[in-house]
Amino acid sequence: MKPILAAALICGCALLQTPAQTVGLSGTVTNKANGQKLPGVVVELAKAGLADTTDSLGRYSLGTATGLLYAYAPHNARVRIGLHRNTLRLDLRSPAKLRLSLFASDGKSLASLFSGQAAAGAVSIPLPEAAQGNRMLWLRVEAGAERSVYKLVRAGKDAELVPAGKANAGDEAALPAGSFTGSSNGSFSANESGARTLVKAAAVMDTLRVRRTGYKTSETPLDTYSGVHDVALEPEGTGCVAGVICWDFEEGRLPDGWTAYRNEFTGSILVDGTKPHKGSFALHAKDLVGGKEGSQGGPKKSIKYTLPANFGPVLWGRAYVWTTPARPESHAGLFNARYPRPGAASTAAVNTLDWYELATYKQTYMTIWHPPEPPGFPEWVLHSDKPLVLDNWACLEWVFDAANGSAPEAADPRMWVDGTELSWPDKFVFSDPAGKPKAFQEKAKDFTFLETGVYLYQGLTQVTNWWIDDLAVGSRRIGCQ
Repeated sequence: MKPILAAALICGCALLQTPAQTVGLSGTVTNKANGQKLPGVVVELAKAGLADTTDSLGRYSLGTATGLLYAYAPHNARVRIGLHRNTLRLDLRSPAKLRLSLFASDGKSLASLFSGQAAAGAVSIPLPEAAQGNRMLWLRVEAGAERSVYKLVRAGKDAELVPAGKANAGDEAALPAGSFTGSSNGSFSANESGARTLVKAAAVMDTLRVRRTGYKTSETPLDTYSGVHDVALEPEGTGCVAGVICWDFEEGRLPDGWTAYRNEFTGSILVDGTKPHKGSFALHAKDLVGGKEGSQGGPKKSIKYTLPANFGPVLWGRAYVWTTPARPESHAGLFNARYPRPGAASTAAVNTLDWYELATYKQTYMTIWHPPEPPGFPEWVLHSDKPLVLDNWACLEWVFDAANGSAPEAADPRMWVDGTELSWPDKFVFSDPAGKPKAFQEKAKDFTFLETGVYLYQGLTQVTNWWIDDLAVGSRRIGCQ
């Protein structure tokens, strides 16, 4: 493996007090329920501040012996900074005038990496190629009035990451602290009072923390920084087990029980292999367009399904959805579940059913409770400020609770995107004509009817595609596994 740089905080804020350690940990993260290898899992050492993300085969590697994968210096109040595969990653807690300057070990200025106003959030800056060959560099970070200096040490086969400052009691030797001065021409000098001395590692007391959305975080105490540590994460939800109905569309056609439903304007709905979430196939609402944006009537391509008898009054759902190339302004329904009104037969026609809906509107997510359609209103709309995830898979979860315990009405819908529950800063009643009061949200005995696909209630002027995959419904949370 090509060696990379490791960051150690040495000046400008509180000194680290961790003794030197050589880290060489690796392993594989799997789904405890089915043994599936899990990509995109964050694996970190809580005390040492190292982290990696598992690859497509669920593998991770943490170490200073073969190159430090990631290190945080969390002491600066305004900015956190790390280094991952020769790319600096900063996390600004608030907007700031930011300046990053890179110096050689002799204090000679090498490069100005960034200078200007930076917004809050993540900033990624690759190190220049010339800097990647240097064994040791200095990095000066100025964020507003705060100034910090970092030591960048190339990690080789026998190298160890040694923080500056007073060592812990019991260590055999300490690294003398350095002194640093600035000058008007922007140069930087570093004068260490002695050669670097590796210190004998004290006993390890750290925690291997493993986390991914949809799974319970695993924390394992460690007494060594070496060896193979495989981890099996337990899903937060129930997964596709008894009592949960799952559709992965791997038949390459509409699954049994699903039939074509709405079909208006241009486009189609089919199962194809153009963009599966996993496996080979997904449901594709293809090339939808038609109608005038802002006016009633839009493209609708959907499929329907009749649930088994006695499904119950609480429906949890999960689906992965990909949208491209733009977020529609119009109301775009993605999923709904319906139930007979109190006292009605369970086989009532669809236009007599109350229903919950998952949708997008004005480029953000929303949920709705409706009376029977037509007309489907006055409807109770819960509108979020979470932008629709574009050009990527989003894990959408929801719960429709039409029992709601001893409450007089069915509960408002709830929704999660990639494991984070949405809030509803905008709640309103929609009716046509406007001004009707909020409808009474009637309670249910059983959900009976599902619809998925894409159905727009106003026009869509740009040809748009959606893919839906790994759809599941059940009486308990399913999770994003």
